[in-house]
Amino acid sequence: MERDSPEAGEQELDEDDEWQLYASAGYASAEVVVEADETEVEEEKEIWFDGDDLELNGASIDWDAPPCPAPLGIAHIIKIGACDHCLYRLAGRRTEVPGAPGGEEIRSAAHARDTELAKVETPDLCPLCENLFDDVNNIVSRVVESTEGIEHTSIQFGIHMPKDLIQEEDR
Repeated sequence: MERDSPEAGEQELDEDDEWQLYASAGYASAEVVVEADETEVEEEKEIWFDGDDLELNGASIDWDAPPCPAPLGIAHIIKIGACDHCLYRLAGRRTEVPGAPGGEEIRSAAHARDTELAKVETPDLCPLCENLFDDVNNIVSRVVESTEGIEHTSIQFGIHMPKDLIQEEDR
């Protein structure tokens, strides 16, 4: 009788429970089990990716920058190409006005501290929000139209994220 096969007195296992036959940590065993049906798996050539998919026009980014609201943290956000709205949200500084105008205020203060930041071009598409905040007025008007006739004092928004996206973000 084979080592991993059920003994004569045992019940046959369901297909879902067959994994138990192979779930052995191998403690107190020096025996090496080699499967005869080994097949060679073709190794795919890995594409090297360093995690830096931002196009920065040759600018160097200090990925070990301190968090905001430290000036180097704000400079880091500017260098990766954040729009003014995201700069305001992430900078952690209070300004006279919220949103994109507040981001402009933070950006101009950062440019005054470091003239090299003024040379950094902002990309057409924000790498953080993908210019979602440019479309907020359209989203608000659609929500107002959808909730017409419904009496409410506040609305709570949420999203359903696809499981594959959640798994990708958790890695």
